[in-house]
Amino acid sequence: MSSASEESHIGRHDGTYREGSKRNSRGYPDTEKAIPTTYQGSNPADFPDGGFEAWLVILGAWCSLFVSFGWITSIGVFQDYYLSHQLSEYSSSTVSWIPSLQACSMFIGAPVFGKLFDSYGPRWLLAGGTFFHVFGLMMASISSKYYQLLLSQGLCSSLGAGAIFYAANNSGSTWFYRKRAFALGIMSSGSSLGGVIFPSVSTRHL
Repeated sequence: MSSASEESHIGRHDGTYREGSKRNSRGYPDTEKAIPTTYQGSNPADFPDGGFEAWLVILGAWCSLFVSFGWITSIGVFQDYYLSHQLSEYSSSTVSWIPSLQACSMFIGAPVFGKLFDSYGPRWLLAGGTFFHVFGLMMASISSKYYQLLLSQGLCSSLGAGAIFYAANNSGSTWFYRKRAFALGIMSSGSSLGGVIFPSVSTRHL
């Protein structure tokens, strides 16, 4: 068998970049034997684009989106509950600040979470996000005042959910190139399923 048949050639037909390098046993490019080339943008050979570890990352990201963005979609259930229980003396427009802040806080941290991901990876984002998400919900369960719910569920829990959400999204993208759309589509279905399950579960247990 010729050496050319052992090489993986990935590139665009317009000649912007081409790559011909042997792969090691884990599917990553063997940098010691790589053919020197010039690239513009992302090098497809840097992405495993499949394999057990890559799909395991997608599974973990699916679960992360299920409990983060999927949870945020149930905020309307809590607003109705607060209007009829702890915050019955407040108007609906005032109580709506809680879910509004919750949705805003999840996305407003994107620049910070993105920088932390680039610098330290997803581990600390997931650990910190999990702590604040769970802690905020625990504090919301024992809150009876408007400001307590605003801080616990509207701010603390949603910031934690945002950290989980961005860590999961960014992690999935770094493992796939050609199959990225397919992988991210599977990953994103976690938030959709969470959006179906959590409102129903929350309604039954509040």
